[in-house]
Amino acid sequence: MAAAGGRKIEYEKVRVCAMLFMVMFHCCGSMGGFIDTAGERWLNDGLTLLFITCNSLFFMLSGKFALAVRCGTASDYQRYYGKKLTNILVPILVYMFLRSLWEYGGRFWEISFWKTYVRNVCYDYGGTEYWFLYTLLGLLLLAPLLNKMVANLNKGEIWLLITFGLLFNSICSYAPYVNLHFSWQYIFGSWVFYFMLGYFLEKVIDTPKKENLIIAAGGVCFIISMIQKRFGLVSNIHDLAPTFTMISCAMFFLLKRNYCRKSDFIQHMIMKAGKYSFAVYLIHNPIRDLLFDHILPHVSETAYLPNLLELAVCTLAVSFMLAFLCENTLVRAAKWGAGKIIDRFWSKEEDKSVFI
Repeated sequence: MAAAGGRKIEYEKVRVCAMLFMVMFHCCGSMGGFIDTAGERWLNDGLTLLFITCNSLFFMLSGKFALAVRCGTASDYQRYYGKKLTNILVPILVYMFLRSLWEYGGRFWEISFWKTYVRNVCYDYGGTEYWFLYTLLGLLLLAPLLNKMVANLNKGEIWLLITFGLLFNSICSYAPYVNLHFSWQYIFGSWVFYFMLGYFLEKVIDTPKKENLIIAAGGVCFIISMIQKRFGLVSNIHDLAPTFTMISCAMFFLLKRNYCRKSDFIQHMIMKAGKYSFAVYLIHNPIRDLLFDHILPHVSETAYLPNLLELAVCTLAVSFMLAFLCENTLVRAAKWGAGKIIDRFWSKEEDKSVFI
């Protein structure tokens, strides 16, 4: 199996920043009662537009590495799915269990709790910030198969695929403005487009000059989106809109740049933070709710920015501490158990034949 390679600092920066953006975005959602002035409304709109790129950045990172994995034999597929099972699915199930336990009041011995947990895992949590996981798992399931399609595309074909995706998402975004209910389907539309874009982007934007053009275009699209917000055109300007796609691509290249080349300490801290970023994503929102509603005294009765910074810093601090504890106890034990089960039931013999 040809792997995507180990973690590199430039992509860990994107991963860590995407996690920070997600926490900040959800904290911004708690600040509605502190927005009193026009300046604070502009600030909230701008920060929200920047921070919500977390979703597209996560999909792009996932696609970049998952689609680069080439499987040719049965053992390759076993190793790929075994790693995804232990490193992705097992932590998800553990943290969903802990969240269900918290929401249910800790009464794990009741049969009704286990019914609630199964219902949460199967569909209820799909309506929370965990929606990303349900989409991502399906894409990771197909990634080694999609690799066989995307690995040998030339630049012209990549641009064609990107154009189709942008066109489809544009129609989905803007058709409602003219009362058209566009209901066609496209296999690489919606968030799948960002998953594919993560793999393709650096193959076609492959020089510093092209990166700078994307960054400049992202800045223009940011201004356009802010103007849309000021005129009340807030529907469909995030997520799949082509302007937002350009902002996300610009953010990807900006964050990937090497700003800390000479600081080994900063790079080490980024790598450490990247290790726990998935766990922080999984646990931060209940912590934010708890801190905002019951624990934190507000820095100011009216000021938007101080309260936002207070909530974000405290949420991040508590989330990282709990992520560290959980990852090195419950999650580690669950991964170890899952690994033993996989080793027990999946053959270790190398299958040299092509898996069909």
